[in-house]
Amino acid sequence: MEKNRYQIVDIVKAIGIISIIIGHTLTVLPLTGLKLGSFVYLFHITIFFFVIGFCYNIKYTENQAMFIGKRIIRILIPFLIYNTVFVFLHNLLVNINLIDDGPYSKADIAKNIVNGLILETNESMLGAFWFLPVLVIACIIFSLSFQFSNKLSNKFNRNIFVLHTTMIIIMTSIAFLGFYFHDHELNLRFHMQTAFLCAPVIYIGFIVKIMYPKIKEYLGLMTFLIAIISLKLFLDHGYNIELAYNQYASKYLFYPISIIGIIFCLSLGHLLLKLKYVKDVLIFIGRNSFHYMALHFIVIKIIDLVVWNIKKDSIDVLRLFPKSYDLGLLYVIITVLVITLSIVVAKLLKKKFNRFYIKLKKDYES
Repeated sequence: MEKNRYQIVDIVKAIGIISIIIGHTLTVLPLTGLKLGSFVYLFHITIFFFVIGFCYNIKYTENQAMFIGKRIIRILIPFLIYNTVFVFLHNLLVNINLIDDGPYSKADIAKNIVNGLILETNESMLGAFWFLPVLVIACIIFSLSFQFSNKLSNKFNRNIFVLHTTMIIIMTSIAFLGFYFHDHELNLRFHMQTAFLCAPVIYIGFIVKIMYPKIKEYLGLMTFLIAIISLKLFLDHGYNIELAYNQYASKYLFYPISIIGIIFCLSLGHLLLKLKYVKDVLIFIGRNSFHYMALHFIVIKIIDLVVWNIKKDSIDVLRLFPKSYDLGLLYVIITVLVITLSIVVAKLLKKKFNRFYIKLKKDYES
C-alpha cells in the first residue's frame, strides 16, 4: 500500500473518531444551525467498517483465519486492558458521581472482568465500545463470504467476474437479513443484526481500495461540498442514523447515505492531506483512534466535574451522561487535546522504560 494510501486511512480514522466525540458532545454547530451531532451519526460508525475493507490485503484470500485472528487480537487485547481498568475504577467513579450506577462487589468485579473476554463491558465510560463485537462479527461474515467467493472463482480459472458477482449476491443477502432483523425488532446478542448491515460496508471499502488509484483524483473540494450538501438534505428530510439504537433511516437509503458519508470523509481527508501540521496531528489521532474511543467519555465527565465545582450545581446535574453541560466545541477541543497529550506522555514514558530495561539487561549480562 502506497504511503498516501496509508495516510488517508489514518486521517479518515481520525475524522471518524473525532466525529464520535462530536456526536456525544455537540448537538448544533455554533453560528451555523447545522445539527452536527445528527450529521456525524450518518457515517461515524460505518466509516470504521469501510476502513477495514479498504485495508483488506488480497494475501488473506488463502488464509482468512489470519485476517480474522489479527482483527480479534488488535481489538481484544486493548479492550481487555481498558475494561479491566474501568471495572476497578467503577466504585471510585460512582463515589464522585461521575456515573449514576451502584457500586460493585468483589463478585461483580470478577464477573465484569471475565465478560471482557467476549468483548462485553458494563462500564458507562466504555459505552462507545458497543460496536467492537459488531466489527468482529462483520469481519467474520465478510471474510467467510470472500473465502467462499474466491473458491468459487478458482473453479472458473480465478474469474474476477465470478468472484465479485458472488460477493455482491452474498452481501446483498446479508444486508436484507440485517434489515429483516431490524424491521422485526429482533435484537440479537452483540448487536449482530447491525453486523449484517455493516459487513457489506467492508466490501464497499475493498472495492474502493481497488478503484482508489482512479478515483482519488476526483476527491477534493467539489466532492466534499456535494457530499456535505447531500447529507444535510437527508437530515433536513428527517433521515437519521443511530445504529446503537437500531435506527438506520430507511432500508432504501442506508447504503446510499453511508456511501455519501464515506465520500465526505475521503474528500475531507484529501483536503486535510495538504495541510502539513494538521495532517500530522490527524495521522497521530487516526493511529491511536482506539485510545480516543476508550478515553473520551472519562475526559468529558472530568470536564463536567470541573465546571460543576465552579457552578455549584446539584449532584443530579453532574450525574447526567454523557455530558452535563452545553459547552459546544470546547468539549471536543479539550477532549482531543487531553487524550493526545496523555498518549504522548505515555509513549515517552514507555520509551524511557524500554531504554532503562535494555540498559539494566546489558549491565546484568556484563
